[in-house]
Amino acid sequence: PIFIGSEIYRGSSYGPKHPLSIPRVPTVTDLARAMGWLPKAQFRVSPRARPKALLSFHTQAYVSALERAEQAQKVDEEAGYYAFNDFHAALAFCATDDEAALQHLLQRLQRPIDVDNAANVAMTEQVGLPLVKGMQAYLYQQFADAVDQLTAVKDIAHQFGGSHAQRDVISLTLLHAAQCAGQRNLVRHLRNERLMHKPQTVLADRVTGGQV
Repeated sequence: PIFIGSEIYRGSSYGPKHPLSIPRVPTVTDLARAMGWLPKAQFRVSPRARPKALLSFHTQAYVSALERAEQAQKVDEEAGYYAFNDFHAALAFCATDDEAALQHLLQRLQRPIDVDNAANVAMTEQVGLPLVKGMQAYLYQQFADAVDQLTAVKDIAHQFGGSHAQRDVISLTLLHAAQCAGQRNLVRHLRNERLMHKPQTVLADRVTGGQV
């Protein structure tokens, strides 16, 4: 097997308050080397992706937003360009109880940003905006509203990319919101659905406290 990586990842940072700020890639690389699992002959330095290559996987609007953010060294006004980023920003704001930042994000998402990109607009309206609204409702303990918003996107959230583990946050948050809202039938449905796909999972019981 070939391990593809780069030292550039040691400088990657989401900021001290971001839930993904814990070092991951460098730690795994160092551990693999220390355990003798990663000989030099099996390591390949990954090339930097150029804008043309990024367009094979992302929209022009997203790549342009990245270029503007790189030049300005800030992303305060970039909401609405990538639903995946918007959702993770909402998670970070909820985790730090930053209600002002969350409300600002929501206001930005409700404005038309890139009307020339129909796919981008649709992704924001159908996935990004409901997710952020759902997280805001969850933060404010308006659990019934959170259930409505998150249920609407649970089965289509894969459209904005990310890993299964990252999108699983949506399902787990929905499960806990449903329990807090007293929607026992929905809790039972979500728990059974989860057990069908992941028979060995213990997260469902942790989230619900084993109560169905």
